[in-house]
Order: sequence, then structure tokens, then C-alpha cells
Amino acid sequence: MAKHTEPKLPFAAYSGQEPFIFVSYAHGDAAKVFAELSWIKKQGFNVWYDEGISPAIVGMMNWPIASIPALYLSLSFLPLP
Repeated sequence: MAKHTEPKLPFAAYSGQEPFIFVSYAHGDAAKVFAELSWIKKQGFNVWYDEGISPAIVGMMNWPIASIPALYLSLSFLPLP
């Protein structure tokens, strides 16, 4: 049986003082979402996404503390299916 591996992260999530887009997505869709994230970043936008959250963690209440300020400080929130 083939072992499931997560797709390679497209880039480090933004951390800084400039405006950024907060992206939320289902980790099962990571390969498709990472293609979209790469396109958004190539358009010149700063992008924060939960690159370090395990796919086993479900629900906003279980997100790492770092994601909560990112959501409130974001310029835009982009939920991807």
C-alpha cells in the first residue's frame, strides 16, 4: 500500500507588517490549493496560510494560537474549498 504524503509547501507563509491575505483550506485539497496560492503570490500579494497545522487537527478552536491574530490582522480572508 502506498504511503500518503503531503504535497510540498509552495512557499513560507507571510509574516510581517504589510497587508496580507489569510487563506483557509481543507488539507485534503492541499495540492489543488497550493497551485492557487502560488498564483495569488505571483500576482504580488502577501499570503498567510496554515503551513504548520497538522491535517489531523480539525476546527478553528484547535488551530495554533498564531492563526487567530493572523485572521484578525489580515487584509482579506479567502476560504478555499
